Amino acid sequence: TSGEVIRPRDEHGRVLREVCTQAERRYSTVDLLAAEHELLQRATNRQHARVAVIGPEQVDAALAAYPDLDADQQTMVRSLASSGAGVDVVVGKAGTGKTTALRCYGEVARRAGVQVLGVAPSATAAHQLATSAGVDACTLDKLLVEVAHGHRRLPAGVVVIVDEAAMVDTRNRLALQRLVDNAGGKVVDVGDHRQIPSVDVGGIHHVLATRLGAVTLGVNHRFRNPGYRDAADLIRDGHADKAIEQLRALDAVHEHDQPADAWAAMVGDWARLRADGADVRMLAAERTVVAQLNLLARHHLTQTGEVARRGRTYVSDDDARDIDLAPGDRVRLGRNDSRLPQPDGTTVTVRNGMTGTITRTTRRAVVVELDADHRAPDGPAQITLPAGYAGADVDYGYATTADKAQAATVDHSLFAPSPATSAERAYVALSRGRHSNRIYAAADSGWEEAIATSRAHTLALAQQPDWARPEGEELQPEAGRQPLTTARCHTAHPYGVGAAERLSQRRSHA
Repeated sequence: TSGEVIRPRDEHGRVLREVCTQAERRYSTVDLLAAEHELLQRATNRQHARVAVIGPEQVDAALAAYPDLDADQQTMVRSLASSGAGVDVVVGKAGTGKTTALRCYGEVARRAGVQVLGVAPSATAAHQLATSAGVDACTLDKLLVEVAHGHRRLPAGVVVIVDEAAMVDTRNRLALQRLVDNAGGKVVDVGDHRQIPSVDVGGIHHVLATRLGAVTLGVNHRFRNPGYRDAADLIRDGHADKAIEQLRALDAVHEHDQPADAWAAMVGDWARLRADGADVRMLAAERTVVAQLNLLARHHLTQTGEVARRGRTYVSDDDARDIDLAPGDRVRLGRNDSRLPQPDGTTVTVRNGMTGTITRTTRRAVVVELDADHRAPDGPAQITLPAGYAGADVDYGYATTADKAQAATVDHSLFAPSPATSAERAYVALSRGRHSNRIYAAADSGWEEAIATSRAHTLALAQQPDWARPEGEELQPEAGRQPLTTARCHTAHPYGVGAAERLSQRRSHA
């Protein structure tokens, strides 16, 4: 009607607020702005909480059992043990030994009588945190649901380690902060904002590191060839053009006229390296490319006899999907199930991301020998997947997206970039391999510009020139605490503005 103010809303009916009035308009929800503000305020207010403080003698005793920790890792352990802050942030580049340092810190805390829990955004990351760092860990979603339903309660003074913190969305991170604050505990955010961001709204890890300060791990323990280390660092720091030049000098960029030719060359190198006994991972930015790589790899293995030529076709219960599986196939599970029925009447827990090799197929089920690092400590080595699960939630495991490779370490990483690639995905894909990290792409497909393009998340608050509070929201600090300032954000662009433009200029003059 005349004079009515129409305010834009999202698909859930939540009011959107304009947060940027510069060259382009951007909108965010009022509740997201409030969530970001509350989380930053809570983290700032608890910097002098004096929680989980551990004496230097106990820290020294624990560090003595870890003589291989470098100076950065030792500093991390000492800082987490002594800071007393309600929120600590650790930023570690790929391969810098975050998990090893966390294992040491976990032992320090437990010896001091501090209970330590771990959470991660995915079941695979939580499993790796539990097995590698030695802490009781689960997904963040699971923890929040269990607490909400009254099935779990955080103990007083608990330390909660958030692994892959840059992948955690803002609303879940706030929910965790509220729980830990109520328990008088401590959150340790561990991650790298230059790697793949949250699927949902995120960006909070980087801002917490900037606002609160962070312990930084910078010594790389993964790469055997310093040339690949330098290339990964260049991508991380926003110099994709120089990184590509470095990889070309290492003969690690393989360009072909057509994408199909690049994929065929990639599978050929994968097969040769694998035949030599190396641990090789094929990665891509897009699922459609992953599917093609998996089919090519499987065809090769059926020709060599590693995968049986005759298998079975499994169809999902809703008939929407099917897959051909045979003994010898490498597979990856795609859905969590805490009570998957087994033939003997028991149940097992399976996680999205579990990998293994098929040993037998029947009309009703698929038997999989799980990889050793994907088995639960008290779980079986072999599991049986019902036909419906196999049809709906099993994929070939020869190639994966770069997203699913985050936190993995292999001998050789082979990457198929595309225009959908980002700087973050390229950094993850090209930092997995100890001995080599290679690119296979179609020339003139735009992959170089894509690698130079950051898709990192930024806070909605940061889009406002003065970091203003959401309309109608007056979030009060805790008693005796100072509120957050509303200073203008001066954080530099994390990937070096102009990298894509430099690549375009270089190619136009070539």
